[in-house]
Formats: sequence, C-alpha cells, structure tokens
Amino acid sequence: GILRAVLSNLAAGLAFKAADGTLARERERLVTVRARRSPLVDDGITSAEIAALAADKLAHVAPCVTRYAPAMMRTRIVPLAILAVSFWYSWAVGVILLVTGPLIPVFMALVGLAARDASERQMQDIGSMNAMLAERIRALYGAFGDGVEVSISDRAGWAVCLVGAPAGVGRSGRVGVDLEIVEPRTPGFVADFFTAHERARVDAAPDGDQRDEAANLIWSAKEAALKVRRVGLRADTRSVEVHLHGSCRPDGWSPLSVVDADGEMHGWWRRDGVFVSAIACDVPHEPPRTLATSARLADATPRHSWLDRPTC
Repeated sequence: GILRAVLSNLAAGLAFKAADGTLARERERLVTVRARRSPLVDDGITSAEIAALAADKLAHVAPCVTRYAPAMMRTRIVPLAILAVSFWYSWAVGVILLVTGPLIPVFMALVGLAARDASERQMQDIGSMNAMLAERIRALYGAFGDGVEVSISDRAGWAVCLVGAPAGVGRSGRVGVDLEIVEPRTPGFVADFFTAHERARVDAAPDGDQRDEAANLIWSAKEAALKVRRVGLRADTRSVEVHLHGSCRPDGWSPLSVVDADGEMHGWWRRDGVFVSAIACDVPHEPPRTLATSARLADATPRHSWLDRPTC
C-alpha cells in the first residue's frame, strides 16, 4: 500500500513535469510562428487572441498529458503484461485470455445497449406519470389560481407528489416531500451526513428495522427540508437538523421539525410498508390528505429497474 502510494505520487509528479514541458514547447512554437508573420498580413487573428491562447487556453491541454496519455499507455501495456504472465504460469490460461479478451468490448457494448433500452423505457414511464401529474396540477390551478406549491419524489419505481395551496387559500407555504426505502445505512453514511443530535437518535434505536427506519426517516426529512429551502443536496446535509416530536396519529402521520440557520420548518412523516416518507413546510400545517385514486404505498413492492435482466 505504501509502495503503491509512493509510486503513484512519483508518477503524478513526472506527468505534471511532462505537461509543463509540453505547454512550454507549444507556447514557444506558437510565439515563433507568429513572430515570423509580417504585421502587414491580416489573417483575422488578433494579438489579444494569440495572447489568450498562449496564456490561458493552452493550459487545458495539461489533463491530456497528465491523465489521458498515461491511461492510454496503461491500456496498451497492462493487458499484454497480464497475458505474458498468464502464459508463463499456464499456457491454457493464456490461450483462454487470448481468445476471450477481445470479446470483452463486445459484451460491454451489449450491456450498454440493454441499459440504453431500459433507460428509454423508464423515460417513457416517467413521461406518462408526468402527463397525469400535469393534468391534475392544471385542475388545481383552475381551482386555486397561480401559486400552487408542488414537490415530487420517487424511489424504487414509486413516486409521491405533494401539492400545497397558494396564498389566500389555506396557505401552505413552500413544501418539500421525499420518499425513501427503509434499508440499512452504514455507520459511515450516518457519520458523514447527520448531525450529532441525529446520530444519537439513530444510535439510540434498537438494531435492525427500527434503526434502519430512524436513519432513513431522518434522511428523508433532510431532503424534504432542503427542497423547501430550494437548495437540494447542493447544500451540506448537516446544515439542517431533524427533530422528531410526539407519537403517531390515527392516520399514520407523526410530527417533526427541521431547524437550520434560517429558522424552523414544520413537517410530518409516516411509514408505509417498506417505504418511509417525510414532508416539510416553512409554516405550520396539518398532514396532507391522500387522493382517493392514489396507490397504497403500504402494499407497494420496490422495483429496481437497474437490476432487471438485460434484454438484447
């Protein structure tokens, strides 16, 4: 491990030194070529453009020398080295690698084509969902006028949409919703993205499903709150802190609040089968009402489209 780190550092130093040499030679060649041209010849390139090219734009060539060129060299040398070592130990292994090695790009292309088709199918599903959502939002706009607040979240083939009334119609303020699966979260995840208070809440929960629920609930509430602030996951997730309050209501919703530098946001959360969802708003409000035509998340089965068997 130490030897590899030392060699990697040495290689990086040599690559940057080579890049500096390449840039210096190209700048010298550029200045020499321009100096040989008569100032009376107008080729449409100004001296300012030449200066910008030499001073700024040539620097963008450096990644080609420091990253692309070494990577290309490795792709030429490493496979041959592996093949040579394989023949040294066993001619049978070497023959197998020699025959099957060229097929690897073919299989990668087939996997890529299958992934593309799966992505297109998913986009079609999302498009149909968006069409239905747009129709309902247009109905809300017709009922309430402009200013309807909408937040959407999806997870594992299922989606939720939270709609808040505009000002003057039972104002809900800015809203945010997030949907998550109750699944294990690593200690590193909790340590990196949760505050001390939130980590203590997760650690206090019994091992197993209850701890998984606590971790995913807090994460869901964070995402919902960051949607309210209009920043999303561009912001540090530790800039907001989730607090859980009270017990579960008969309708399944439990209260929560999220605190950040701009104040307190109010929200609710609930568990539906393997899913947990959280909502947040910048003003106090009652839990949302579910549409009569909505699917029951409690009966939903997560779907991971990227795990489907590829079809070629």
